[in-house]
Amino acid sequence: MFSRSLTVLLTVVTLFLLSAPLQAQYRTRFPLPAGDATDSLGVNIHFTDPQPGEMERLAAAGFRWIRMDFAWDQIERQKGVYDFTAYDRLLQALEPHGIRALFILDYGNALYQPGAPSTPEARAAFVRFVTAAVQRFRGRGILWEMWNEPNLAQFWQPSPNPDDYAALAEAVGRAIRATAPEEWYIGPAVSGMDFAFLEKCFQKGLLRYWDAVSVHPYRSMAPETVLPDYLRLRTLIDRYAPGGKQIPIISGEWGYSELYAGLDIEKQARYIVRQALTNLQAGIRVSIWYDWKDDGTDPKEPEHHFGTVFPDLRPKPAYRAFQTLCQTLQGFRFNKRLALDAPEDFCLLFRKGDEVRLVVWTTARSPRTVRLPTRMDRFLLIGPQGEPEAGAGDGQTVTLTDAPRYIVPQGTSAALRDAVLWPALPLQIVLDPDTPLLARSPLFAPLNDARSPLRRAGARIIVQNLSAGPVPLQVATATVSQDRGAALRLTTDRWAQETADRSEAPRRFRVILQLPDREPLVQETQVISAAPLRLTLLPALAGTLAAEIENPGRRPFSGALVVRVQDRSFQQQVTLKADEISRRVTFSLPEPLPREYRIAAQLTAARTPFPALAIAPLRVRVLDDFTLFPAGSELPADSYRLLKDGDPKVHAAIRAEIQKPPEGLPLTEIGALRVTYEFAPGWKFFRLAPQDRQAEPLPDHPVAFGCWVYGDGSGNFLRIRFTDRTGQTFQPDYGPIDWKGWRYVTFPLDGQKSGHWGGADDGTVHYPIRLDTVLLVDSAGGRGGRGEVWVTGFTVTYRTP
Repeated sequence: MFSRSLTVLLTVVTLFLLSAPLQAQYRTRFPLPAGDATDSLGVNIHFTDPQPGEMERLAAAGFRWIRMDFAWDQIERQKGVYDFTAYDRLLQALEPHGIRALFILDYGNALYQPGAPSTPEARAAFVRFVTAAVQRFRGRGILWEMWNEPNLAQFWQPSPNPDDYAALAEAVGRAIRATAPEEWYIGPAVSGMDFAFLEKCFQKGLLRYWDAVSVHPYRSMAPETVLPDYLRLRTLIDRYAPGGKQIPIISGEWGYSELYAGLDIEKQARYIVRQALTNLQAGIRVSIWYDWKDDGTDPKEPEHHFGTVFPDLRPKPAYRAFQTLCQTLQGFRFNKRLALDAPEDFCLLFRKGDEVRLVVWTTARSPRTVRLPTRMDRFLLIGPQGEPEAGAGDGQTVTLTDAPRYIVPQGTSAALRDAVLWPALPLQIVLDPDTPLLARSPLFAPLNDARSPLRRAGARIIVQNLSAGPVPLQVATATVSQDRGAALRLTTDRWAQETADRSEAPRRFRVILQLPDREPLVQETQVISAAPLRLTLLPALAGTLAAEIENPGRRPFSGALVVRVQDRSFQQQVTLKADEISRRVTFSLPEPLPREYRIAAQLTAARTPFPALAIAPLRVRVLDDFTLFPAGSELPADSYRLLKDGDPKVHAAIRAEIQKPPEGLPLTEIGALRVTYEFAPGWKFFRLAPQDRQAEPLPDHPVAFGCWVYGDGSGNFLRIRFTDRTGQTFQPDYGPIDWKGWRYVTFPLDGQKSGHWGGADDGTVHYPIRLDTVLLVDSAGGRGGRGEVWVTGFTVTYRTP
């Protein structure tokens, strides 16, 4: 046994050493884009034989990648016989235009097994198919992607199974590395930012084989909301990546239908450009828009309206907007984002040699006039569809809208040259809580770069913490002199205290570069803990209060949890071992709480007086509590209605009843609302809508809505809805129901992470608000299926002075 293991190990090492030069040469010739801003941009297609003139039109838009199914059952129609001729034709059509292919290795093949390959025979057959494909198309710059959205039953049949997926992905990885080790191999192309599925893949060791992690960050919200998700994914990848291996992120499929709530054909044109720019800012190496052309003409079917062109190839506004982006930034590289006064305002800096261009826009609903980071004597302003616009008269102000516009300076600008040479801060800095913040000086890293204008005499850098925290960091200032280099002078001695913070919430820092006789230049970054903790206060149930402590960083912790309810304090010692993911702490209350109560909490680490986590005082209001209803009773008709919604032609069956809940709640012997559902394939969802008294406006300004939800692991999407006084509807999205068992979930009620439509339609919540839907389950991808969810009741929370 030892001899065989040693032989296998030596074989793997030998293959790696022999293949390394070949891989380096190939990947230099066919890299993952990291230079020209437009080299990374692509589009999904659904054909192998383009219409006459189609490939010319696609290339003229500026797309440099296509993503296309590489369908197993279409290629192997007879066991062991592979017909690749359709893909030969597709590559022959792509290559004259310099367009590269991302081929999706999918789906099942009934010759071996219905659905996804999970039996040994089907898995081996799939690996043989992949091996034949890689051998056939070796050396042509293809990205080979392992499956499409395996976290959805629509694509991984009969139901998602990360263990089966990982087994197949590992077998494919071994085959590709043995057959053509230089070829690019990526995965898992999950629908949404399914972090649970992604982490399972990483735990199974798939990052040993993958050259990039691909995701599909679909959302009903604006494209810029993806940035925190990318940073969270980046942290997760770094946690599991093999030592020294840099694994980038690919946005393999993401688009907006013009029929989405709150969208139209013009807004789609703005979103395609903002999505591309957001991905460039985040360092996404390949960015694929869904879809190249509309898949149909049904005016009520969202799936028919994702395209950049109509089915007859006539350009839509999205096509022209994307073409303007590519033509304006061709040959330019993303340099950095320069911060403006408000976080919703964007100013991206691009460079090509001595040329500089800026792209500016805002996510605010109303246009706003802002000062640019640098003064320019003259500049051209290019509109979103390529139309010239009048520039600002003083050379430093411009009106921002939600459509990106391009600033082309005329002549030279010393201030812009300084902005380009100032090294970019990373979007996120990860700090270990045991390392003093200044020990690594990440916020002052630009001081150490010889190109930095900070080396100039009289230069200053100011760092400001813009986030409130348990121990706020004061302003820090660095001064620079030519003969002595960087000399740091700090205005506070509380840096070490800041490292006690183990909140998962990022802290926003602003770094200001001040040069003599120059307007200040500003960048922003965020600092997060490498060992975060999460603290969730759960609503009281029949005299019991509970708190959930989660430990996603898997670091040990020892300390005390103090919870203050009304005028009483409760304390327990808490110890988390290494790799202990979560701990629930319960407190017995001497008497039941009123329907509205005040609560706060603090988690303090041992051997330090500073809190690791703190929840500021909140006011909790219980809206309804199904635990008060006896098991077997019916849903109160005057309080709630269970409604089918979506396409009326798509069948659905739903039922609600009060029953004894499954185990897992802090208490037993209570009632909960159980909703069972069955959807046919298509656009379908159900809503639990408050009635009468439950539908009355909520007083004041509530910040969050919460409830216990028992998930079925279906992957269907969980949402709520509320309306403001103008009739504007907001739909906060929790994400997929990717868990089984009880979980306390919360939704923001301040308009964040929400799609919106109707009324003022400005994205601003005009209080008071009214809950329209307290439980919405939407069929993911329209795949249909059956399931059940449970809820125990609903609460809203308010901040207190």
